[in-house]
Amino acid sequence: MKWFDPTLEGLAVFCEAKPATETYEWTNRRECCIGQYCRSIGVDPDSLGSRYATLEGGCGVAAKYPHTFGAAAQRARAALKRIR
Repeated sequence: MKWFDPTLEGLAVFCEAKPATETYEWTNRRECCIGQYCRSIGVDPDSLGSRYATLEGGCGVAAKYPHTFGAAAQRARAALKRIR
């Protein structure tokens, strides 16, 4: 069941709700921060196709070091400021 579409804002909120020092496996589509966020809202990350990589800059949020939820949240918030 899909609850709503994934957004960069939603990704930021999801990452902020996780322990800041918790790490994620960014090379695994289902276990990176985007994949975990998508699954939390009822979206199969594999169903997004190319949209997964572009999620309003989400791939840049997930792929950069360090691979912690706190750092990903900061990158997501910075990306939101750039696109607003």
